[in-house]
Amino acid sequence: MRISEIHITRYGPLKDIHLEFSSNFELIYGPNESGKTLFVDAVLKMLLGRGAKKYSDIDRVDELPEGYPIIEVDGKEIKLERGETLQTVFQNHSECVKINADELRNIFVVRDSDLHFGQSIAFYGNLTERLSGTRSTEIKHIIEELREEGRLTPTGMLADSQDMGYPNRRMRRAENLSRNFSEYSETASSNGLIDIEAELFGLQNNKRELTEQIDRLEKAETRYYIEEASRLLKEAREYVDALSDFDMARIQETQYEVKKLKSKSSEQATLKWKRKNTTQLSIISLIMSLVSVISIYGLFGDTFWGVFVFGGLLVITIIFGSVALISNQKIGQLAKEEANCMATGNSLGIKCTTVDELESKLVKKNESLSILNNNLQGAWVLLKEKLELKSKSYDKGLDEASSQISILTDELDSNSYEEYDKEELEDCRKRLKSISDEFEKKGDQMDDHRSKLRDFHSEFNELNIREYIQDASELVIDNLDSLSRAIPLLDEFVERINGAAETARTAIVVFEQILDEESTKISDLFEKDGYASDIFSEVTKGRYSGVYYDQIQNSLYVSRPDGEQLPVNLLSKGATDQLYLSIRFALAKKLLKDQRCFFIFDDALLSSDKSRLENQVEILNELANDNWQVIYFTSKDDTYRTIRKLNSARLTKLQSLP
Repeated sequence: MRISEIHITRYGPLKDIHLEFSSNFELIYGPNESGKTLFVDAVLKMLLGRGAKKYSDIDRVDELPEGYPIIEVDGKEIKLERGETLQTVFQNHSECVKINADELRNIFVVRDSDLHFGQSIAFYGNLTERLSGTRSTEIKHIIEELREEGRLTPTGMLADSQDMGYPNRRMRRAENLSRNFSEYSETASSNGLIDIEAELFGLQNNKRELTEQIDRLEKAETRYYIEEASRLLKEAREYVDALSDFDMARIQETQYEVKKLKSKSSEQATLKWKRKNTTQLSIISLIMSLVSVISIYGLFGDTFWGVFVFGGLLVITIIFGSVALISNQKIGQLAKEEANCMATGNSLGIKCTTVDELESKLVKKNESLSILNNNLQGAWVLLKEKLELKSKSYDKGLDEASSQISILTDELDSNSYEEYDKEELEDCRKRLKSISDEFEKKGDQMDDHRSKLRDFHSEFNELNIREYIQDASELVIDNLDSLSRAIPLLDEFVERINGAAETARTAIVVFEQILDEESTKISDLFEKDGYASDIFSEVTKGRYSGVYYDQIQNSLYVSRPDGEQLPVNLLSKGATDQLYLSIRFALAKKLLKDQRCFFIFDDALLSSDKSRLENQVEILNELANDNWQVIYFTSKDDTYRTIRKLNSARLTKLQSLP
């Protein structure tokens, strides 16, 4: 894979730049203010897209370049349109070895005399694992996960720390609890506690059955009371409605008038006698007065005595007539009063023809009224007793009763069909009390036993063995049977902790053996006569003979011909640059195997003196001769002249920006 063309339409001050790369060594010379650095920035952004962010100072121009590169793969040219990157090439050409942004940054692109790796050894360790086909980091991660799964310390012992959940401590407690549970179970059984528990269990079942039966009977009782209260409420309303048909005030008034008439019945007879007799006497007196006048006048011819006798008899006649008249008036008044009473009776619905009949029917009416009142009072008393009514008046009380009956009906279980039996309910209550008393009496004998079981249950729960055994989540230790069932769970808990630890130890041994083999592979990448060692020896004129990577220390070392090994941090700046340049070339060759790619250098060799610069240029020549593409950007005249002197590189000069 190589870059064949670069087209930049616009990027900051850069406009309409088109470069073609036809040779393996391309030298691009741009003096200061020619836009060389911006050109390199644009190329990296077009190749990497967002991956270009890994380069420092890449955003000198805060925009993406307009333009495109053309990449050549196996003789085929691929134009990367806007938004496409090298990843597009890798996706469409599976035969290409994929290069990520970190690898491009740390191996194939060198800028500003910075030959060191980005992220230093961290990148190097990941890359060497990829090159050697190893997974040391993954293996180490697996080993750590195995330790966590088995809850082991780094030395392989069962952990006893909070972050691991104190497995060792919990296992020891589980072993002690299992032993204590077994011993107590045997002792309790020999002391007869298991028989008492069985009796209590039976009593408990009887209590439960009786309680359920009482509940059903009480619901039936409630239904019965509701039905009775409903019946009484209906009767009470009927009585109230019936009483409302009686005009009690008029009935009482009519009774009073009848009593008055009855009391005047003897007076009425006397008046009738008086009227009859005085009428007759007044007629006789009148006749006698006329006869007397005629007789006296005819016998004596005496007018005076005739007039005198006539006047006397006339007075008598008037007196008798007055008495008769008064009696008749009184009789008429009594008849009128009687007629009024009869009319009142008719208006009250009492049909009669005589006062006696009216009196009799009024008595019966009062008797009916009294019966209704008594019935209403009886219904009212029963309603108040059954529903505990607070209202005192009938109207409000009946409304309150209706409301309470409605509430009780809604609360009643409609699925309960038990028949109400008062005697059976009372019998069940008595039996429940008797069983409860017996249960409490026997329970008092078991207080110490129950206390011990509660302590056992608390200790069992504190172990939280459900983390290992799901079946333990619902176990409640409240009798000897549940205590016995807890023992195998505790034993299984211990076995699972030990089993997980032993399994983890066995697996760790296997993976540690694999890790040792993988570490050997990584170290082999820098064998004594390897490519990195050869290049480094060549550029240093034999001062250093090899490069060595210590997997344990995760560090790089160089060796001298006398065998002395030095850490990289003791090398000079120039020697360090030469080392990393050698490693870059070695890693690139190892990474791509038989394939070739491009190197982009942006004044990468500034820290080298003339001799070392020439040596490094010779190495670049060797890369180009090996069909690697070398694109070298420089603004330095010394570098430009050295490369031109030692290499027939194709030269492109950038013009100064306007």
